[in-house]
Amino acid sequence: MVIAAIALAMGSASARAVVILSNLPGTEASGTQIGVDGQSTVLKAVGLTTGGSALAFTSLEALISSNTAAGQSPNVGGDVTGGIFSSVSGAPGAPLAAFTPVSIPDSDPAAIRTFTIAGGFTLLANTSYWFVLTGPNVDSGILWSSFNPLVTPTATGVTFDGFEVSTNGGANWNSSFVSNGVRINADVSDVPEPTTAAMIGAMMSIGLLRRRKA
Repeated sequence: MVIAAIALAMGSASARAVVILSNLPGTEASGTQIGVDGQSTVLKAVGLTTGGSALAFTSLEALISSNTAAGQSPNVGGDVTGGIFSSVSGAPGAPLAAFTPVSIPDSDPAAIRTFTIAGGFTLLANTSYWFVLTGPNVDSGILWSSFNPLVTPTATGVTFDGFEVSTNGGANWNSSFVSNGVRINADVSDVPEPTTAAMIGAMMSIGLLRRRKA
């Protein structure tokens, strides 16, 4: 009966994937070239602050292309990398977890690319984070696309903190008015509510006690 009760309590925390930040879909326009752009190394970030509950990060989906206009940088493609960063003075601080790189083919049109973290990552309650993307260390022409007209992401259960851009490899950051195409997904199934975790712990203790008496 104890095992059944534990299973029931765990089942009550069933998977519930949610979109916590998104401005997708939209009409694709230009965007922000990420990675090497001429003499600069560009990183772009979108920020949020969580609410009163922890969330298990699932994925970031970004609208990305290597299909730049004629006369711009060559469309050689390459890996898009990045990760989740802490927030320091309202801008990206230290890296906390790295995205699995996503390869963008040469001259590939805008499409939604999905970025994940091996082993997952927990977004703590009442904490600010920045989700950073950058491109390869060659002038690849990879764009994190934006929309026309610009669309501000809608936040669900979190607070949208804006976009930031760095043109010197992350040494300095500035606010950006360009809203790149993004969607951030989280799953509450891997973060039991404190009451649920306490119930499970208590029932396991009861089960061990009964086994000892037996």
